[in-house]
Amino acid sequence: NKLIPKGLEHPDVIVRGAAINALIFFAQYLVPNIIDYHHLIVPSMVGFMNDSIEKIGEHALIALDMLFDNMEEDQIRKYLPDIVPIMVKIWQTPTASSIMKKTALTTIASLISASEEKFEPFIEQAYNVSLESLKLPDNSEGIFLKSEGITILGRLAFHFTKDEYHNKK
Repeated sequence: NKLIPKGLEHPDVIVRGAAINALIFFAQYLVPNIIDYHHLIVPSMVGFMNDSIEKIGEHALIALDMLFDNMEEDQIRKYLPDIVPIMVKIWQTPTASSIMKKTALTTIASLISASEEKFEPFIEQAYNVSLESLKLPDNSEGIFLKSEGITILGRLAFHFTKDEYHNKK
């Protein structure tokens, strides 16, 4: 119960990284139990996203994405005003790694699906980020990031358009 928090506070980068990696696996395999700790995990991972060791930041962001993907609308809504701008900032940071940028996009997509109507105030930010991704060059990194931007557009369309398909559900 205290192993992960101690690992996250450890001065050795290898130990901190291992604790974050454990959270990634917990977010993947210990659902729904791990979700009960979102109030501890989310602020901690946000703090690690600016770690001087790039891999620590990348893994913290991956852990957040996986956690958000499994959270309920009511649990996630309180994080939206803080997390969406952080994801947009990561996307817009020229020095951010492609893993950070990709995971920022996938996190936005996870937030759209998990929070549904609660995401409405952030539609424009998500839409603009996805459009920016479509302007990337057609190299392997650009195409990969474009696909994540398209995923955001698809989720926005699914959750925020009303047509006959949605009314039949």
